[in-house]
This record gives sequence, C-alpha cells and structure tokens, in this order.
Amino acid sequence: RSPAYLERLNAPTDWTQQMAPAFQDFQRGACRCTASEGAGLGGVVLALRFNLDGPADKARIDSGRLIADATAAEGISAAHIGLCEHAITDVETRERAARSATGENRYDAVFLVEGMSHAELQATRAVLVKRAVAAFAGHALAHAEIYDLAFALRESDL
Repeated sequence: RSPAYLERLNAPTDWTQQMAPAFQDFQRGACRCTASEGAGLGGVVLALRFNLDGPADKARIDSGRLIADATAAEGISAAHIGLCEHAITDVETRERAARSATGENRYDAVFLVEGMSHAELQATRAVLVKRAVAAFAGHALAHAEIYDLAFALRESDL
C-alpha cells in the first residue's frame, strides 16, 4: 500500500510495458508474514501456494511445527508462511492493466522454503509438501514449484 510501491506500479518502466502483455501464469500476492525462521537468502525456493477450501474462519495453519521441521532439513536455510492480503494485491494499477489479457492466478496463503541448491530442495520436496498440506487445514494446495534466484537487490541498492 505504500505510495512508493503504488507509484512504481502506476508508472511501469518501458521494459515492463513491453514485456507485461507476454507474461503467462502470472503470480503476485502481497502477503503478511505470519511465521518465519532461518537466516540468509537461499539460492532456490520451493513455493507452495494454497487456496481456502471452505470458510475462512475454519482455516488454520500449524506453522510452528511446519517451520521448525522445514528449517531442520539439510540444505534448507529458511522457511516462511504468508497470508495474502487481497485488498492490497487486487488494487488496479497501470502495470496490472498492461498484463490483463495474460491472466493472474490468485491464492490465499503461501509457504516458502529457501534452500542452498536445487538438488537439496528437490530431495526434501515430497516430505515438505506432505507436511505443508497437513499443516494448512482448510486449505487446498494450488501450486508447488521450485524457483531459482536470478537476482537480488540490497536495500541500499534501492
């Protein structure tokens, strides 16, 4: 909701304006972090996106055990749980309008597990997914994918 963030989305760069219409399977969610443990920045991340599967007041996330189990696994540097803030994510901006024909998938919660390498994260993926599905009561797993970090900015770079 910050003015700087909305200003950026309402004044997309030339590159964004050229590329946005070609985006496919676009995912963005402004999430409130509800649990986080670990240190550093992993080179790969397992992103599990969940949607509510019933009334929101019946949904529960057993985050403590899930986060502890994830960060105890070999090669895992950090784990985080976020709840999507739809009132923020769904704000109409020029950037969003530029990719309106490409579709945007909505989700309600996310579990992010940062790893040291693709191989190590892949080795624990099945166990992490099984534990996350059990911990996210009242949610259905919508997407599970491993992503590689391509670029990172420090706060001083902004």
